[in-house]
Amino acid sequence: MPRVPLSSLMPIVVGAGMLILFGLWLLQSPPTKVEPRGDEAGGDVGAAEDVDKDKDKGKNPVLEGKRTTGPGEPGRAMGTWPWFRGTRRDGIT
Repeated sequence: MPRVPLSSLMPIVVGAGMLILFGLWLLQSPPTKVEPRGDEAGGDVGAAEDVDKDKDKGKNPVLEGKRTTGPGEPGRAMGTWPWFRGTRRDGIT
C-alpha cells in the first residue's frame, strides 16, 4: 500500500476543519438584538415635504413615482471625476 504524503492531505484536513467551524458559527445566535430602523420602527425617514404622510401611509413614495429628498447636501469638491480608471481608462489619473 503506497503512502500518501502529508502535504497532499493538508488541504483536505484544513478544508474539513473550516467547514466544521463554519457550521458551528452558523448555529450560534446573534450576540445582540437587531432593531428595525426607518419605517419599520415607525420613525421618519426624511421624506420630502410634498409627500402627504397621512394619505400615503404605508406606501413607498419612490415606487409611487414621488420625489423624496434626504437631509444630505451636495459635496463642495471642485474638479472632474475621471471614472475609476482615469480618462483613458488605463488606471493612470
